[in-house]
Amino acid sequence: VLVATPTHLHAEHALAAIAAGKHVLCEKPLTRDVPSAEGVVGAAERAGVRLLVGHVVRFFPEYARLRDAVRGGEVGEPAMVRLSRMASFPRGSGDWHADVTRSGGVVLDMAIHDLDWLLWTLGPAERVYARGIHAQTPHLLDYALITVRMASGAIAHVEASWAEPEGFRVCGEVAGDRGLLTFDSAETTAYALDLREPPDAPPGVNVPTSYTARSPYVVQLEHWAGVIRGEEAPICTPEDALASLRLATAALESAERGQAVTL
Repeated sequence: VLVATPTHLHAEHALAAIAAGKHVLCEKPLTRDVPSAEGVVGAAERAGVRLLVGHVVRFFPEYARLRDAVRGGEVGEPAMVRLSRMASFPRGSGDWHADVTRSGGVVLDMAIHDLDWLLWTLGPAERVYARGIHAQTPHLLDYALITVRMASGAIAHVEASWAEPEGFRVCGEVAGDRGLLTFDSAETTAYALDLREPPDAPPGVNVPTSYTARSPYVVQLEHWAGVIRGEEAPICTPEDALASLRLATAALESAERGQAVTL
C-alpha cells in the first residue's frame, strides 16, 4: 500500500494497511509527529511487514555522489555544510500545506530531505537551532533556516523556502580541511524569468525534473519492490526515517521557542 495522502493522515492510513497485513510505502515525513511515527514503526515490526519511507533524495544521483565524495574523504574532514532547497508554495487540496499543524510547514515537507541527507552522510546530530517565518508571513509563503551541530563537530546550515515565484532549485556546499564541494541545480540555466502564479491557479506541487539519467522516483519504487521481494536491503530504514523526523520536529520546536534544542 502506497500512502501518499497529506502528512497528518499518514499514521492513520499506514496503521490501517499494516493491520491488514500489507507492506507500506509511505511518503515522507513518516508522520506529523514522533510518537505517532514510533507507533507506526512498532506496528509494522509486530505485524512482520515492510515499512519503507520515501526519502527520495537518497536516490538522486547528485546527492548520492555528494555523499560518496564526502564519506570517501575527497574534501578531508567535513567541517561545514550548507544546503538550500527552494520552490514555489505547493498547492495541495484545500492548501493543507499552509496549515503547519497538518503539514509541518516547509521544515517537515522540504527541509527534512536535507536533514535526512545530513544524518545519512555525517551521522547523528547533537543540537539544532532554527528560525522560521510561517507564523508572520502572508498566506502561501514559508521559509526556515536551520543550524545543526553534528556529533562529528561539523556545522550544517539548512535553508528551505516556499517563497520562489515558480520552479524548483537546490544548491549547497560541503567544506573540509582538504577542499570544497559545491553543487547548484541552476548552473546550466542561462536565463530564467519566473512569475508568481495567480491566486486561482490549479493545485500542484513543483518537484525536481532535471534528472541526469533515470527518474529517482522510479529508481526508488524499483528499490522498494526489490526490498519487498527480499532481493535488496533497504537504503532508508524505518529507524532512519524516525531520526530525520526527530531532527525536523526539533527544528520546529526550536523555531517556536526561539532556543536551541538538544537531541
